[in-house]
Amino acid sequence: MGVLLQILQRPWPVWPLPAWLAVINLIAYVTFWYDKGQAQSNGWRVSEAWLIILCLLGGTVGGYWASRQFRHKTSKLSFRTNFWTVLVVHALTGYALLF
Repeated sequence: MGVLLQILQRPWPVWPLPAWLAVINLIAYVTFWYDKGQAQSNGWRVSEAWLIILCLLGGTVGGYWASRQFRHKTSKLSFRTNFWTVLVVHALTGYALLF
C-alpha cells in the first residue's frame, strides 16, 4: 500500500505507463508470433535486434509469453542472454524508480 501511495503522489500522471506497457507487450507478442510463422515458412524474418528493441521498450512480458507459447527463440543462447539481460535491467531500474 505504501508503494501505491508513493506512485500516486508523483507529480507526473501515472496512467500513460500502463497503457504504453499494454500496447508494447501486445506488439511484442504479435511480432514474436509473426516471426515464428515466417521461420516455419522460410519467409522474411524479423531481426533479432528488432525483437530485443521491442523488449527494451517494455515488451518483455509479451515477448516472454510468445516465446514460450510458440517455442520461438528458446534455444538460441545469444538471443536468450540478451533477452534476460533486458528483463533483469528492467526489473532493477523499475524497482529503483519507485523510490
